Amino acid sequence: MQAFYLTEESYDFYTNVLTINDATKEFNHNIIDSYENYAVSVGTGNSMMIIKAEDSKHVGMITRELNKLYPYYHVVSQEDLKKGELSSVYTSLVLVLVIGSTIIAFITGILIVFLNKGYLNGRSKEMAILYSLGYKKSDILMVITAENTILYIFYFVIAYVLTYLADKLIFSKTVYFQWFLTMFDPVNISLIFTLILFMLSISIAWGLNGVKQSNLKKYLNE
Repeated sequence: MQAFYLTEESYDFYTNVLTINDATKEFNHNIIDSYENYAVSVGTGNSMMIIKAEDSKHVGMITRELNKLYPYYHVVSQEDLKKGELSSVYTSLVLVLVIGSTIIAFITGILIVFLNKGYLNGRSKEMAILYSLGYKKSDILMVITAENTILYIFYFVIAYVLTYLADKLIFSKTVYFQWFLTMFDPVNISLIFTLILFMLSISIAWGLNGVKQSNLKKYLNE
């Protein structure tokens, strides 16, 4: 790999890539200002590495030592991302991710509701009949919540199993393997589950909305 990277052709290629604009050029000037610096920066041919500190209080000391050992590399820590020069970029990316995911979850929830409108109307009729038989709205809410929770958890598990099998059998052998590297990361699972809960709340609200006195007569006359 080192032989591939340490060529004049690769140097010319990365010089063009790393000077795409003035900010990028300034950021990478220590790497591409000469072929000698480029060769030192490439080192083993690996473009980056991740170092995990045993204690967060050691991050500053480790960063300083790494800067001494590898002066041509740019060391970025989680502290830099959250509070350093890259914090604004990091914050904006997280904000876009959260807002985008929420919008997607909301739209998906609405689509699921409308695609299953016939089924939901049937369930609303059943809930309205229960209401007419003396069930409290809180009892019906518990029924709808339990039913939808079981279904959503079942779909969540099935989706993860199918995704895992697809990764192992197909995608792990292609260039798309990186899409699944963090599939079982607790943070990602929590985020996905949170979005599912958001969609679940829409479904529950829609089901409960059908339990009204105004709808009762209509459902019973059908």
